[in-house]
Amino acid sequence: MNSLNATQTVISSSSSSLQSTVFVSDTPITQFTPSTTDINPNRRNRRSEIEEILSKIWVPEINYNFPIKISVIGKQQKVLKLKFQYKWLINSPWLAYSEVNNGVYCKYCFAFTKNEAGVNNQKLGVFVLKKYDDWKHNITKRVLLDADNFLNMLNNPTRAIDKIIDNEKNKQILQNRKNIISIIEAVILCGRQNLALRGHRDSGKIEINDLKVMNEDNFREILRYRAQGDIEMKTYLESSGKMKYTSHRSQNNMIDGCNKILLDKVVFRVNTAKCFSILADETADISGVEQVSLCVKYINSNTLKLTEEFLQFVPTNAMTGKGIANLILENLKQFGINTQYLRGQGYDGAAAMAGKFNGVQAHIKEIHPNLP
Repeated sequence: MNSLNATQTVISSSSSSLQSTVFVSDTPITQFTPSTTDINPNRRNRRSEIEEILSKIWVPEINYNFPIKISVIGKQQKVLKLKFQYKWLINSPWLAYSEVNNGVYCKYCFAFTKNEAGVNNQKLGVFVLKKYDDWKHNITKRVLLDADNFLNMLNNPTRAIDKIIDNEKNKQILQNRKNIISIIEAVILCGRQNLALRGHRDSGKIEINDLKVMNEDNFREILRYRAQGDIEMKTYLESSGKMKYTSHRSQNNMIDGCNKILLDKVVFRVNTAKCFSILADETADISGVEQVSLCVKYINSNTLKLTEEFLQFVPTNAMTGKGIANLILENLKQFGINTQYLRGQGYDGAAAMAGKFNGVQAHIKEIHPNLP
């Protein structure tokens, strides 16, 4: 076999002990030499070609004399005479030895891949389009180590580094959720008791056991008191880091979240009742902004009791009857209330609200003529 035709390509594998010559298309592959002339990068091998590559390939005899490759290594320029070891074919069935190139390839990679593969069509190299002939390193040891590591991670997913990172991340997420629940409960408590959350000392780190700290706002004092009997809460508040979710922005976000949940529940009950009245009034708040308070009155389908509930304060610049009427209807739709179920209106005696011709009630009645 040392005197093979130069146009042939030797493929070698331990999967067969027979020596044979196989032809793929017009090119013989008894000497396996992947190159741009042998492989068309724009097509895949046909089924018959793949079968020939995998099952009918040349295997050198056990006493085959592999050529010597001279390598120079190290600062001392040490000269090594190295050659391929037959036992590598025994231990690695996927290897295919090319006598022409004095190198090895992965027969499976050659059979099933093109010139490019993977993410962003990365260019394939050693073992596929280029020979591997670094005889300084034991092929079997190198490949088997990678295979063992892969199987180990597959069979023990909890030991994989990506799994460990994911598990630690999930633990941190769960702990953060547990910590923020206590903060949300403090916000809700202040709301239930009509307590202002903030005062003029409501920033910085919360010191749990510092008796010298002056009285702070209600929200921070509630958290301080709770942390004295909750070791996890105390550890969380006293730990380093800025993300404590106790700032005024975090408080506002929690209040907005509570508002959304409560509003959705009221809207659901109103739509379930399929009959409601709108109650509205307009006034200016302490900052001088005109606010329209919106409430609904309906029959609770669960208790069969007449129920009146607050919806929202809506700021407005429109002070005319038509402007306020449009504001009321638009916001009811934004909340998710079906205005087809509107059956009544309730306002004070101001002309802009209850006026017979240009009041809010008159303009809403034009849009919903079934109103009394």
